[in-house]
Amino acid sequence: MKKARKKQSPPKGTDDPFYKLMKIGGEAVLKLIGINQPDNYEARAIVLKEKKLYPDIVAVPVNDKNRDMVFIEFQGYKDTMIRHRTAAKIMLSCAQENYTGPVCGAVIYTDASFKEAAAPLSMKSVSGSFELKGRLEEIVLSEYTAKQLIAIDSRLIILAPFTISKRTPQEKLSSICREWKDSVCQTYEKEQQNDVIEILGLFILNRFRKLSLKEVITMLNFDLAKTEAGKELINMGLIEGEIKGKREGELKGKIDLLENLHLFGTISKEQYESMVAPLREQLKLLVQ
Repeated sequence: MKKARKKQSPPKGTDDPFYKLMKIGGEAVLKLIGINQPDNYEARAIVLKEKKLYPDIVAVPVNDKNRDMVFIEFQGYKDTMIRHRTAAKIMLSCAQENYTGPVCGAVIYTDASFKEAAAPLSMKSVSGSFELKGRLEEIVLSEYTAKQLIAIDSRLIILAPFTISKRTPQEKLSSICREWKDSVCQTYEKEQQNDVIEILGLFILNRFRKLSLKEVITMLNFDLAKTEAGKELINMGLIEGEIKGKREGELKGKIDLLENLHLFGTISKEQYESMVAPLREQLKLLVQ
């Protein structure tokens, strides 16, 4: 995969661990969702103000314009409307780019319970003129084993934290984490190792929320608190507690959905403002 152009001051929201993974080993993630010749794609950063129009990651074919435009949403919490929001974002981003070619949309769930919580989505055009050209894929990382991920691409070992039970005893987990660190260091280039250990550590924190930052630092012998992504993750409160994280995610998901409905013209500006105001107030109280 060709590297995305570097910007001097990346906006907040673009440098999360999944986007970093796409920059370092994006071809491996594209293989996971079934994309052929993944090295012909380039991942795009999505700035925060455009999140309402785009999924987390957009991978654009570099040379062959007949290949699918790829839209990837990483889902790490329960959101009943994730399928609806992903479909809406794909349509909106295609409209924004005046793109009418084939698409591949993918939702990568970090846990099976997040997929189970998603409401079903089905839309069939009677006339045949109102359908997307392409396919929608759903990947559940917790349903894979580390060996299965490695069989797809050895670089996917970095996603191994999502393949084992969240209830794994800490003593056993410590040993496994060290094995993961050794594996990613053997798999990725030497100049990438600090980045991949950082990403691995953030995935471990995301999966095993009862672990403290200090415990993960000890396991990996790597200080996440000194990295930009680690600071952002801590500041965003994503490791402060599973209950708070889920509630915050649900509120943000509902706000995103209302924004999309308003952009589509499904609800009026007055309806949008009346429905979104109490949600924002709840979110404000939650993050205080």
